[in-house]
Amino acid sequence: MTRLDGSPIDLRKALEEGHRTWTAKLDVFAKVRLFEGSDSTPRFFQVTNVLRFGYLDGREQVQPVTKEKDFLFAVEHCIQEYSGPCPNAMKYAKRLWERSAYLAQRGFNVEQHVLMLEAFKPLFAHWLAELTQIAAHAETLRSMLEEPQVAAFISR
Repeated sequence: MTRLDGSPIDLRKALEEGHRTWTAKLDVFAKVRLFEGSDSTPRFFQVTNVLRFGYLDGREQVQPVTKEKDFLFAVEHCIQEYSGPCPNAMKYAKRLWERSAYLAQRGFNVEQHVLMLEAFKPLFAHWLAELTQIAAHAETLRSMLEEPQVAAFISR
């Protein structure tokens, strides 16, 4: 793991040092199907986890102990970025999907957000989504190879 300045740090130390929001961001890549139970081809997705503390209440809603507004702020920021001067329609759609999934899981306007999730299903199951995912893989691999610690590892 690295700090924003590129210096190495282990997970325990990162969590000890914390952040103004007491979170740690990890980038993980997972090969999964976008929709559970679908027959779509599993793809690699970059999964960004924000470690927080919360609990489930009796109504199956996540009750945060730490602030959750940062996640929505980040998603909203991406929605604005991907619809701005250099638009990226697929990333824009993924962030809309991500926002609806997040809010529906927490009981906010569930009917509206489930409708949004269902509306995106055909798009994400289409061959064009696979093509844009391949492009995203290439972009991710390129950025990973440009990371100083990866470049140093490869040059060994």
